[in-house]
Amino acid sequence: MIKNFGVKTGGDFGGLKGSINFNPANLSSSSFSVSVDAKTIDTDNSSRDEHLKEDEYLDVVKYPVITMKSTKITTSTVAGRYYMFANLTIKALPNL
Repeated sequence: MIKNFGVKTGGDFGGLKGSINFNPANLSSSSFSVSVDAKTIDTDNSSRDEHLKEDEYLDVVKYPVITMKSTKITTSTVAGRYYMFANLTIKALPNL
């Protein structure tokens, strides 16, 4: 969800790459790491997409990749469900 011109909107990214290593018996060895191609943003409005690619928002020329990497995975109170803590990096700034 991003706020653009005072309006919140959602969208999608393409170019998803990554790896998931999940072992419920050994959560400390589990990891999640994905990246997306920032220039593939699609909010169903090409004019808005081009604006979001500029340096004010994603700056896709200078920062072409958005990443998310797990820092910890823990069990939840619901059987078979887990929590993942992660760093999301946009424009080389973690946890935006």
